[in-house]
Amino acid sequence: MAQYSAHDEDDFDAQTAGLQLSYPVQDWFDCYAGFSAGRMFLQKHDNEFYKAYDAQFGVWRTQPLCSRASVFFGYQYDWVPASPSELSRADNSLYVGANAALLQKLNAQLLYRLSFQDYNHFSGIHRSDRNQLVTFALNYAFNDYVSIHAFTDYGHNDSNFNPSPSAVRSMNGRLPPPAPS
Repeated sequence: MAQYSAHDEDDFDAQTAGLQLSYPVQDWFDCYAGFSAGRMFLQKHDNEFYKAYDAQFGVWRTQPLCSRASVFFGYQYDWVPASPSELSRADNSLYVGANAALLQKLNAQLLYRLSFQDYNHFSGIHRSDRNQLVTFALNYAFNDYVSIHAFTDYGHNDSNFNPSPSAVRSMNGRLPPPAPS
């Protein structure tokens, strides 16, 4: 019987840190901007194989429907330079959703997001993706300090990128190693 640790050459760790600021523009909408940085590296040799920065800008509006329900909608732009550079991209996302107070301490949220991703260079050819996400969440507040949040989502991605099956097989489904600096 093979031991689990004998197959750990692909084990990796990930680190991410970020900050987001928002500002309400009167009663019309809220603007926000954020920045985050992340990296992934192999545990065995501390070999970094992916890193990315994400600068995001967005605007959203919440419109109350009644005292117990509201709808919200917005737009977000993300610029994500990455290493390897084939994974750098720009994201344009539209979203719409609804919040409802079902009971005094139970709230529900439904969200739909449509995102268009444009990769600067991907193996020398232009790549663009369209992905859709639907999320449903319930939040129950036990008191002012403790709550539970349950959610489910479904995502679907359409891409114009069609890698050569032999190239995927030769890499065993992994990303190619980064080019030497």
